[in-house]
Amino acid sequence: MRHILPLLLLGACGPEATPPTQQSNDSGSEAAPRCVWTTVVETSGSDWLEDLAVRDDGVLVGVGTSNDGDGEGWVLWIEDGVRTEAHVATGSLNALALAGDGSGWAVGSMVQTSSDADAPALVSIDGADTLLVEPPIASGELHAVARRDDVTWAGGHQDGSDPVLLVQEGDADFAPIDLGSEALGGSVPWGLLPVDEGLLIATRGLWLLEDSELHRVLDSSDNFMDVAEIDDERWAVGPSGAVAVNRGSDWATDQGPPTTAHLFAVWGEGRDDVWVLGSEVWHWDGTSWSQQPDPQDRGSVRAAHALPDGRLVVLSQRDVESAWTSQISVCDPPT
Repeated sequence: MRHILPLLLLGACGPEATPPTQQSNDSGSEAAPRCVWTTVVETSGSDWLEDLAVRDDGVLVGVGTSNDGDGEGWVLWIEDGVRTEAHVATGSLNALALAGDGSGWAVGSMVQTSSDADAPALVSIDGADTLLVEPPIASGELHAVARRDDVTWAGGHQDGSDPVLLVQEGDADFAPIDLGSEALGGSVPWGLLPVDEGLLIATRGLWLLEDSELHRVLDSSDNFMDVAEIDDERWAVGPSGAVAVNRGSDWATDQGPPTTAHLFAVWGEGRDDVWVLGSEVWHWDGTSWSQQPDPQDRGSVRAAHALPDGRLVVLSQRDVESAWTSQISVCDPPT
């Protein structure tokens, strides 16, 4: 189906937007806002998005849930205000990992008519084509997915709450990775980042999967939700203002902004241009933190990426009268 989307030119910097304030580790001076948010897409009613990716040609791709009937996994493409969508099996899609050409995977859960337990959903995406593939485990849900070259990893839980990691190489099927009986301290993977050493896993603390062996690299009670590599630094964020930074060999947990907001996404173009985002939005300029306007009034950012022209684009959600809505917004520099 193709629909023309209205391009809403009113960003979240109007009367209801959170005013930007400066809170600094080194200075108490005022900071000018770095964003005038322009809303590109807003979903409402029974449809919402959970994750976002950007293709090299600038097409935005989102995944989530279309709650018509029993609810279906939903893939949405937006190109120049034109929307194309696909519905997959009854269930939901939680995360997305695409190459620049638009090929990749979405993961989540799907309802099984023959069982009370949901099964993991694995959806292959190639341009505007989708294909639901058979999962290698019978029950569970996938919350995270990442890819590098021809290798894709997916993480979530199985058999109630046991953590699970799946891997797929080339044209092979997905297969479970043997994590051992005490895998990840029993915590579910929420964020995955391929690095030179292997796979960095955001969960309760941070773990590294290296040569089929799991190593805890940060022992923490924080449930990290996202992890990113920015220049030669690694950043992880989570609820209650949790921020961890590795600028060399060790992780530090005292480098974040002065907030207890829930943080779900981290993105940056360099060590002096880092954004941590969730129910609040903060920017690190290499010296100090500044709070920035929120893209969606009373919303929470769930994903952040760069457009081909370098501008920041985010996906946010909010609950309006017990109905979730989602919004994609672009950060334009103030004039």
